[in-house]
Amino acid sequence: MPAILVHGQQQTYVFHTGEIEVSGITNNHNWKMKTDSVDFRAQVMLLNRQLKTINSLSFAVPVKKLTSPNTYMDRIAHKTLKAYPFDKIYFKYIRAEISPWDDKDQYMVKATGNLTIAGITQAITMNLISTVINDGTLTFSGSHKLKLSTYQVTPKKTLMGSLKTSDDVTINFIIGVSSDYLVVNIPEFKLHVYHSDNLLWSCNVVVGQSVHKTVVFSGELKYVVFSPYWNVPSSIVRNEILPAMRKDGNYISRHNMEITGYRDGLPEIRQKPGSRNSLGLVKFLFPNSYNIYLHDTPAKSLFDESSRAFSHGCIRISEPFKLAEFLLRNDLSWNTEKISTAMNTGKEKYITLKDKMPVFIAYFTAFVDRNDRINFRKDIYGRDERLAEMILKEK
Repeated sequence: MPAILVHGQQQTYVFHTGEIEVSGITNNHNWKMKTDSVDFRAQVMLLNRQLKTINSLSFAVPVKKLTSPNTYMDRIAHKTLKAYPFDKIYFKYIRAEISPWDDKDQYMVKATGNLTIAGITQAITMNLISTVINDGTLTFSGSHKLKLSTYQVTPKKTLMGSLKTSDDVTINFIIGVSSDYLVVNIPEFKLHVYHSDNLLWSCNVVVGQSVHKTVVFSGELKYVVFSPYWNVPSSIVRNEILPAMRKDGNYISRHNMEITGYRDGLPEIRQKPGSRNSLGLVKFLFPNSYNIYLHDTPAKSLFDESSRAFSHGCIRISEPFKLAEFLLRNDLSWNTEKISTAMNTGKEKYITLKDKMPVFIAYFTAFVDRNDRINFRKDIYGRDERLAEMILKEK
């Protein structure tokens, strides 16, 4: 960020045009773009050529003024970002720490505030060097890179004409989430548990078959359900259970199921809690329109398979007890023994988390791991091929 001029000895507002760089990943491709149109404002107190206080500090980056990148993939990401319905990346000041720097007229300023983009806010700290010049002018200098990652960009014809196909689009952002959060990477068949940007642990998962794809989206995990019922979806009742019932009159009782009513000519069926329940002993809900959630499973052997796309769309996890412990670790009413008892009591129990946890269902076929190694995974849903078709059409 180039010098920011402040005139006068007392409180003064500043308007400045600086430079901020935004980088990220879209559909597994790195991109970078920058803007030289930053609306930077500061209000400070200068007394006897000394920087005493900073009362306010803010900047705004107009997304539509981001400069066009060099590579073709960068231009695709650039057009998508500009089409997304938000117009600015902006920073709102909270506090600053001011301390002497190398020269008697220089200060280190650590400015902390909230960065907001696309409705998501995170706390950041910028390191700026402030210098008092002979004529009483104050300058700030320094740089701050904003990292923005889109974990899904799929085409949609109504996205302001920028991508020309007929499919639906979901654009979501992971922007250095400062709280705990969960990431499921579908092609990797893994659940990753994070605190801030630190990976705590990972485990294997089973995701949807190619005919029952797990949807890419984000949500907030709100409920842990011990000893859950499984309310069988009508599509599974129609296509799988009814044909099985015709062949076996005892199918319902043998699978610990019960009919609770009828709707649209179909029986409403649920499976009772227990070790044979298809959801296992616990499920984790983040309410969404896709009816997708994380859950245990009695079919443990599938976690040993190298390719684990076997479900109807929901995500089975290999370490549900560990996840339950993690989610409830700050709730003094729960401990390891109580969690184990609740999972095996055979009586359904809903727990509402005190703090909702972000969940990101992602689709990365290429990524760099924590050891800086490049990883590649099979494109099990054929999304990369669709992306290639988009690029060829744009050319």
